[in-house]
Amino acid sequence: MSTTTPDRPILPAPSHAALATIRTTAVALAVLAGGLAAQLWRHDALLGGRVARAAIPHDDRGWRWPHFVANGVSLAGGTLIAPALLLTLAAVLSIRAGRWRPLLGAGAAVLLVAVCLAVGKGLAGGSAISGPATASVVCWGAAAWLLRHQVRDSLRHALHWLAASAALTIGIAQLYLGHPLAALLASWLLGALVLAVLALLAHGSGGARRGAQE
Repeated sequence: MSTTTPDRPILPAPSHAALATIRTTAVALAVLAGGLAAQLWRHDALLGGRVARAAIPHDDRGWRWPHFVANGVSLAGGTLIAPALLLTLAAVLSIRAGRWRPLLGAGAAVLLVAVCLAVGKGLAGGSAISGPATASVVCWGAAAWLLRHQVRDSLRHALHWLAASAALTIGIAQLYLGHPLAALLASWLLGALVLAVLALLAHGSGGARRGAQE
């Protein structure tokens, strides 16, 4: 595949309905995060961990459905759907642009976060780092990075809000399910560090490629 970079966005302009759907989804996720946080606040369980686990009476119908929602959001949005969506997006961009770099970058992101989680959980223990929270930051952040030059401003801004809402909702869901607040913050920090490493690698490879072309 060619390594040339297109001088205009390679994805078609989004329709008003598509933009409205993305924005509505972002708002819905933020509302869900607020609802879960409000439940934790009502029971003095915002620190997560044992406090949250003790505060959630599983036989109480009022707590049962949020628990199922939080569990589903964590599994689907963090460790299952987010990596699959990132790789699918990267494959589409690679095919349309005629170059392998987006797909290789997405694969590197998924591999790096998997290695970091395996090492981190092995060293610090399984409850010290949240896999879904880390994966959501890396995958949604990497998707925003891949799309930075490929879509119009309106869609890019909407996707940024969607990514932020998804990461926040998954993080609050982890607190609801009993992860300590310190583990959530450490997971977000780990995800940000992984993104920084990927950005440095992409910048270095891009500079080397431009130098070779000159």
